[in-house]
Amino acid sequence: MALITCPECGHEVSDKAANCPHCGSPMNNAQNKKYCQHCGELIDKECVVCPKCGKQVESLSTAGQPQVIVNTNNNNSASASATVIHNSPSHYGKPVSKVIYCLLAFFLGGFGIHKFYAGKTGMGILYILFCWTGIPLILSLIDLVIGLLKKSDEYGKIWF
Repeated sequence: MALITCPECGHEVSDKAANCPHCGSPMNNAQNKKYCQHCGELIDKECVVCPKCGKQVESLSTAGQPQVIVNTNNNNSASASATVIHNSPSHYGKPVSKVIYCLLAFFLGGFGIHKFYAGKTGMGILYILFCWTGIPLILSLIDLVIGLLKKSDEYGKIWF
C-alpha cells in the first residue's frame, strides 16, 4: 500500500482510498492535478502558469494562441501576474476613428482639435498657442496625409 497526499487537506492517505478520511474530498481529483516545480503547490493539470507563485510550469505553444509572458519576480505573493500579448502588430497610443481624425485635421487642424481627439493634449495646446502663425495649419495638413495613409483596423480605427 502506497501513501499519497490529499489534494485538499494535505494529509497522507492510502492510494486505494476513494475519499480522504480527514476531509472527505474525493481522491480521484488527483489525476487532474499536478505539482508546481517551483513552489510545490497542487495546481490543475492544464495550468501553464502557477496561480500561487506566478512562474511558468509548462512550455508554451504559440501556434494560434496568444503569447504569455510570465512575471518572474521572486517575491512570495499570493497573486500571480501574467501579461497576454496577442500576435498582432503592436499599437501605441489611443485608437481613434480614421474618418473623424482626418475631418478634424482638415477643418479644425489649425487649432489642433484633431490632436485633442487623438489624446495628444500637449500637442493640442501647442497648436492653439501658435495658431496665429499658420504653422499648425501646415502641420495639420501633414497630419491629415499621415492619417489618410495609415492602415485602419477592422473597426476603422487608427492608432496615435
